[in-house]
Amino acid sequence: KQWYQRRVRAGSYIDAEMWLHGSCADTTNGLCGTYNGNSGDDTTNGDQFKEYDENCPAPPPPYHPCNELGDWGKESAMAICDALKGAPFTSCHGAVPIGDYDNGVYANCVTDVCNCYISDACACDTMGAYAQTCINAGIDLSDWREDVSFCPYDCPSPFTYKPKGSVPVATCLEKDPVETGKARGCFCPEDTLLQDGECVEHSACKCLHEGVFYNNGDNIVKEGECKTCTCQDAGEMVCEDMVCPELSCDDDELVSYKDDVCCPYCNDEWVIAVNPEETRKKGQDVVFTCEIRAEGVKRKNIRWYKGDKRITGNISKDKLRLTIKDVDADDQSGYRCEATKDGKVASGEFEKDSTARYDAWVDVQEKYLLLHETKRKAITLRDITEEDLAEVDALYDEDRYTDLEDKLIELNTVCPHNCEVLWRLARLKWINGRTFQNSHNHKTFHLAHTLALNAIEANPSSGDAHRWAAILGYHRATKDGSKAQIYNMEAMKYHLEKAIEINPNDHQAWTILGNWHFEVAEMTATQRAYSKYYCGVDPPTSSYETAMECFVRSDSIQPWGQNSLFMAITHLRMGGRDHALEEFKRLYTRTIVTMEDYRIRKLAHIFILKLTDPSMIDRIKDMTIGRQIEGYRLPIFWHNTRSSYYMDTPAEKIMHIYSKY
Repeated sequence: KQWYQRRVRAGSYIDAEMWLHGSCADTTNGLCGTYNGNSGDDTTNGDQFKEYDENCPAPPPPYHPCNELGDWGKESAMAICDALKGAPFTSCHGAVPIGDYDNGVYANCVTDVCNCYISDACACDTMGAYAQTCINAGIDLSDWREDVSFCPYDCPSPFTYKPKGSVPVATCLEKDPVETGKARGCFCPEDTLLQDGECVEHSACKCLHEGVFYNNGDNIVKEGECKTCTCQDAGEMVCEDMVCPELSCDDDELVSYKDDVCCPYCNDEWVIAVNPEETRKKGQDVVFTCEIRAEGVKRKNIRWYKGDKRITGNISKDKLRLTIKDVDADDQSGYRCEATKDGKVASGEFEKDSTARYDAWVDVQEKYLLLHETKRKAITLRDITEEDLAEVDALYDEDRYTDLEDKLIELNTVCPHNCEVLWRLARLKWINGRTFQNSHNHKTFHLAHTLALNAIEANPSSGDAHRWAAILGYHRATKDGSKAQIYNMEAMKYHLEKAIEINPNDHQAWTILGNWHFEVAEMTATQRAYSKYYCGVDPPTSSYETAMECFVRSDSIQPWGQNSLFMAITHLRMGGRDHALEEFKRLYTRTIVTMEDYRIRKLAHIFILKLTDPSMIDRIKDMTIGRQIEGYRLPIFWHNTRSSYYMDTPAEKIMHIYSKY
């Protein structure tokens, strides 16, 4: 085995070893040395191969950096490297000679020190390499730094250097690991454990429970297992059986249980009146459905009423459906179903006008945009205060959407056409449209977009209103079809750029604008031809580079997971596979706090597997795409009501992006 160094930059080396088969013994020689069992002739620098004559005169003496420093430099460098001649290196001289000023390890050391203008730190690399050669020869010099004062092993506090520390190290997750070897490096002090890159006392260890870390004293409730767990000292999670409170239910409430919920509860909604979804006109039939959310209710204990009059005809055999024939003006309200179980009686009331529903669009606009003048006469108008908006935002942060809607309608009533109220109403209606996928969410998005445009009309300098006009315009156009989406593209860009012009630090607007440029860059030739020839619109142009500029700007303002995901995907599109992989790995190691974090981590994991092992793609499809992607829409534009307000893209598009790499 031969060893040599190659200098790659000032103060840094590459150490390399070359191993030869035993059959090469006594047959090799050259610049790397000989293979004869004598290490003394391994660093000859090729002198035995030099031949000179009148045609090939001897070259001038080789350059030596110490010559430029004069006698002082040479003597100073030798004084530093003389450490190789003393303890602990002397124990290795017989096995691995250090050479002299002209050859060997000593010569390398002097050259390095002179190159560094007599810096003793530059001798440490050579001494470390020599010590490693000695260790390979069976002579233990692992703690040589303890005897060479100018080559300390610097460790950040509170870590300490150990020449022979046990590996693996003790951590909070594995307090007594089985030793597999020794290594020199920085270690935690005795009686402490490694956790999150820090040394902590045993009592300060966090608890790892189902993939999540908890601090001392944290409590978690495991409803599905009927357990209450507490993180105690030394990172121990102690779980106890949950104690359920005693129940005292009212006359119309049943003791009920929910899936994955341990304790029973008093259920006052075990009889539900399910109103018809579709619109009914006069003269048509309508079917009411009574949903019983309790087991053991017999058919004979289910009754139908109109007002106080019991109905016995046109009822299904299971008593759960009532058909009203030939709806007329008298069939406007008053229907209910009633059920009895264990002496408890509950009923479900059907909505007024459910038998003759009409298009409520005008009524809804009147409710949210402007009350009728006759109603407004009795209302005292006033300005919106900061306290009003603070209360509204608190309700939004707490997900109290019913209370939020009541408060916003109240504020819009006492102060009509207020921009701050209108765009918040638009946001609320957007949430409603996203939450309930039914026949009315199309109108909900139309209403939300109209509210955002009214907010801009009330205050054209509101960045929030412009951002929401862009978001809701996209959702409205998505419901209206392909042509509407094409017509909306420039309007969406206008509102986003306006929002950024008003507030250059709106990181969400920057991210959405980046997504706009990404989607435009993604347009195929077929889509562009459709836009031009069938819609009469020349589609806009953009590039992945422009999209990346927007994502980078957003990240510089406020880093967040979704923007990082978009940056990584855009890196892929731009051919930056290594940058993308680095970003995906960073996303995969982020702490999971919200469901949004979990979804981003799942998607990052898919990309990492695909980019590091292309053969994994079939298994990814089997184990992930089938269950995680198909069935809901993964994001290029992610949806999360708490922090981001974007557009969805089908799962097939995600598959198309990462299947190319």
